[in-house]
Amino acid sequence: GKEVSSCFMKEGDICTSVESFFTQQYGQENIQAVEDCIVYYISYEELQFIYRNFSEFNTIGRILVERCCLQTVQRITAMWMQRAHDRYAWLANAFPDLLQRVPAKYLASYLGITEVMLSNIKSGR
Repeated sequence: GKEVSSCFMKEGDICTSVESFFTQQYGQENIQAVEDCIVYYISYEELQFIYRNFSEFNTIGRILVERCCLQTVQRITAMWMQRAHDRYAWLANAFPDLLQRVPAKYLASYLGITEVMLSNIKSGR
């Protein structure tokens, strides 16, 4: 029952529940917009049609999946193998705009800390 933020996306990013999309089953996660946005989407069947009929999109799809895998590994390494202060420093360095755009409760959840601890880290305590 606890809400956990696992990822943030911004303009131009592809946002999906990978498990749900590729297995075509209900997944464990929900996607929530924290700002007003315009969403474009493609169904699994439409993507498969594009892959079958336009071979160059297989390369694009592979590149996007590689980026997704790399981002996941980088996040796991940065977030779960470091102390809270170091996780915050990584986030501030890698995604400085998130600190201004994402509410503190989501940032704290993403970092695996409480909002109080996030506030203490931000204030230098």
